[in-house]
Formats: sequence, structure tokens, C-alpha cells
Amino acid sequence: MKYWAARADLEFMAEFADNVAALLQFEHDAAPAMSLSSNRRTLEAAKKCASIAPEYQQLRTNVAGAILRAKRIAARHGVNLRGTSYPPPMFGGMTRPFNLFDAILFDPSHAGIEPQLISDALVQTIAACQDEKEKERRRLYNPFCWLFDGFVWVLRFPFMLLGAADFNQKEIEKHMLAKIFKLIEAGILLLLGLWYGLSKTDLINILKDLF
Repeated sequence: MKYWAARADLEFMAEFADNVAALLQFEHDAAPAMSLSSNRRTLEAAKKCASIAPEYQQLRTNVAGAILRAKRIAARHGVNLRGTSYPPPMFGGMTRPFNLFDAILFDPSHAGIEPQLISDALVQTIAACQDEKEKERRRLYNPFCWLFDGFVWVLRFPFMLLGAADFNQKEIEKHMLAKIFKLIEAGILLLLGLWYGLSKTDLINILKDLF
């Protein structure tokens, strides 16, 4: 059921946000001792943090391993993670696109991405996951949703078998659905034709126009 997937996504994002917060706080607290030239998250900063505290590397590894899934979850819920860094006007240069979750580990911007922007994106993603979980929870206790999902599964089962056999499942479903709607349309037109007393020739011509 989708409820369990939504619940798993919410729990994953909550843990991810905690790890990110701990990582950013560690870097913030360690910045004065590292004497870095800027507040950007760079490989230089990561190396110096790891040299100060071994547990930093494990925390960074946990975040790095979770970023890809976090980006997929955010994209599925329509959370915008994209941004653009513009160079100072007096110096000029190329703009630099970035992803907020990628910037947790490496900041490619010109002057540094504010951690608050990352925190806001995490909050938005968690809120979207919470909404999805609540929606699926309501569906979980609705017997009509169970019946509908079961009916859809039965209809799609043959297509899933074809997909497992390396056929293009989406194209097959698209083609078959078009045929089904054509048949429904033909049936309705035939019934209307019989109701209004159309001749056999007229009914045949209607079917020829459809197919």
C-alpha cells in the first residue's frame, strides 16, 4: 500500500534532516578553529573538519548516501531545489546552477549558500511527506479505496506481466486503453442509433468511421 511507502519517506526525510542539521552545526562550530577564508562548504572545509573530529566523516558519509533518495522524494512532491548563483557584477563571470541538497556537501556558489535555504527546503519536503502520509492514511481506512485499487490492479496485472517480459508496459497500456475507449464509444453510439431507429446501413457506417 502507498501508505507504508509514504510513511517510510517521511521517516527517512526526518532522519536525513537531523543528520544535515548536525553536519551544518558541526561545520559552523568548527569554522573559527579551521581559519577558513570563506563560509562556503568546500572539500578543504570537509578535510579540516574530518581532521578535527573523526565522527564528522561518518556523519558526512551518512548524509552523502541519503542525498540521492532525498532529491527523488523532493522532486516527486514538487519541492524546488534548484538555484542559480550569480557572480559579482564588478568581476563578471559565468552563472552557476546548483541543487540545494547537493550543496549540503559541496557549495558551488560564488559567495556561499545560506544554510537557512537548505533548512527551508528540508522543512518543505518533510511537510509534503506528512501531507502524503495523512492522505494515504485516510485511504487506508476507506473500503471503497481498497475496492478501487484492487479493481485497477486486476486490470493492470496482464500489462505488468508483459512489462516483466521486457515489453514496453506504458505503450501497451496506452494502446489498449485507446481501444477500450473506442469500444465504449461504439457501444454508446450503437445504443443511441437503435434508440432513434437508424437503419443497419447507417449503423455500419458509424462503426466504419470509428475504426
